[in-house]
Parts: sequence; C-alpha cells; structure tokens
Amino acid sequence: FSEKLMNNVLKYDYFQLFTYWTLFAPKPMKYDFYIIYRDQLKSGESNDFCEIEITNKNIVGYIFKSDIKKQMALYKACACILRIKDKNKILNSYYYQYLEKFVREQNPNIGTKRQFCILKKERTINSSKPELLLLSYISYE
Repeated sequence: FSEKLMNNVLKYDYFQLFTYWTLFAPKPMKYDFYIIYRDQLKSGESNDFCEIEITNKNIVGYIFKSDIKKQMALYKACACILRIKDKNKILNSYYYQYLEKFVREQNPNIGTKRQFCILKKERTINSSKPELLLLSYISYE
C-alpha cells in the first residue's frame, strides 16, 4: 500500500483496527512503562502492588494482534502523560482516564478502592531501577 493511502485510512481509524508498520520508527521508544496497582480492602488494609500483564492467550487475540494494539495504546497514553507537566491537567486528560479505566477492569473487587502507579525505565544499557512517573488517587470500584 502507498503511504498516502494508509495515512488516509488511519486518519479515520478511530478504533485503531489497522496497524501500519514501517521499517524505521520516526520516534523510537526511549522508555519502558510499567503499570502496577493495589487494592485497599474494606478493612482499611492494602494489598501489595501487582504488575499488570498485557497478554491475551486466546487464538482470536493472536490472529488480530490485540495484545500489540493494547500495548501500543497503553504506551501512547503513558508517553503523553510523561509530556504533561501539570498534575491537574494529567488527572483531567483522556490518557489518565483511559489508564484508570483499564486498571479498574483488571481483576475487579467490588467495594474496594484501587490505586495505580506508572513507572518508567529508560531503554539504555546502563539504566537503573524504574522511577515513578505517576501515582494515582485512590478510586472506588
């Protein structure tokens, strides 16, 4: 397909059903992002943080590459949050709301409160431990 045709198709692909891969990325990924969450139980105690794994173990997900699309959407949301400097703007952004909804859908426990963190780690040979990018407020399920 020509690049012009694909750009026109992708412009109206609101649900990101199509993927268009080029050999070289114009903006290579500089960070890896990790999303972890914990629940605050009704008793007031909190669970340990759990990392969210983004894998789909069924044949339909494998055929339509839904894992890759989900990973890219989450990566783009984290990368956009990284660029926003004002925390109030982050909390009101579409990207934060998307991530919050995604985290709430992971193993939901009715009646608990949930908090999540986004950690970032540079993609370099000498990179250190992941650093905190965002700590969310505690929200109800």
